[in-house]
Amino acid sequence: MFPPRLAAETLSLRLNEPRCAVSVSAVIDADGDVREYWIGPSTVTVTHAMSDADVDAALREDEENAGKTGAKTHPALALLVEAAARRRRRRERDGAINVATPECIVKVRTREEGSDSDSDSDGRGKNGGAPLRCVLYTGPHTTPLA
Repeated sequence: MFPPRLAAETLSLRLNEPRCAVSVSAVIDADGDVREYWIGPSTVTVTHAMSDADVDAALREDEENAGKTGAKTHPALALLVEAAARRRRRRERDGAINVATPECIVKVRTREEGSDSDSDSDGRGKNGGAPLRCVLYTGPHTTPLA
């Protein structure tokens, strides 16, 4: 992770603010081959932020509406999903093995309060509060593993 000031300011993708970036553009054919690509410096302006859950919901909505209207509400997301599927099929044809792993979420909580908290570099909570511990959650449940 970046230091808070960098993450919140210089390196953040704030809405409607031009930000420096490195962009990747590729032309992927029906067989999943990359025919052209470009990687280079760019300026991006985020006009709409979506969480992972928002993207999943949008893709489900498109799937449900596909039979009714035939049109996709989120064509850019559908394009990214199709490009990823083509590349995955290509890698599998070339001998790749896909390994599914559960999503891990790491939260820092104070021992006494059991709440999310920021940590100073010495490992103590805000304003010299209680020592912090790291709790690892994995998969769809919320039972701590550590």
